[in-house]
This record gives sequence, structure tokens and C-alpha cells, in this order.
Amino acid sequence: MTRPVALASYQWPPSNEVIAEKVGLDPRDIIRFDGNVAATPPPSARPAALARALADVNEYDRGRYHSLRAAIAARHGVGIDQVALGPAAMSSLS
Repeated sequence: MTRPVALASYQWPPSNEVIAEKVGLDPRDIIRFDGNVAATPPPSARPAALARALADVNEYDRGRYHSLRAAIAARHGVGIDQVALGPAAMSSLS
């Protein structure tokens, strides 16, 4: 009987600096689209800016679910801006 091969540990995505160096760009020119890394720079440390950034922290990215939100809005006769998806909303769909 053969022994199972150990799984590799999770590796964090490379930083913008590592990617930029690999492809010869300025790190500020890298735009991220992977799910674990924000595509935009972090908000300012000023309280008002932090409050705005955290206001919708529990909402899913609206851009990826436009057709689902549109269908829910149409089904319930409301505007698409009134439909918010989140963990509780997703569990009610199953």
C-alpha cells in the first residue's frame, strides 16, 4: 500500500509588487480581479472615509449578480436598487 502524498499548504496570492516585477510594470498599474484581493486601494484612514467603506461591507459585489438581482426585482415588482444579496439572502434561495 502506498502512502498518500501530502497536500501543499495554501499559498496567498502574490502581491502587486511581485506581479509588477515579474511583468515589468509599476505596481500602481496592476488591477486585481482575483476574489481574495481588493481591486481598489484600501480606503483612507480618516473616520468618514472608513465609515463609507464599511457601510456595505456585508454586501456581495453587485456587478457579478446583475441578472439575478434583476430577476428578483422583476418577480417582486421592485427596483433593482432595492435588491441586496448577502449570506442570509442566499440561504433562502435553497
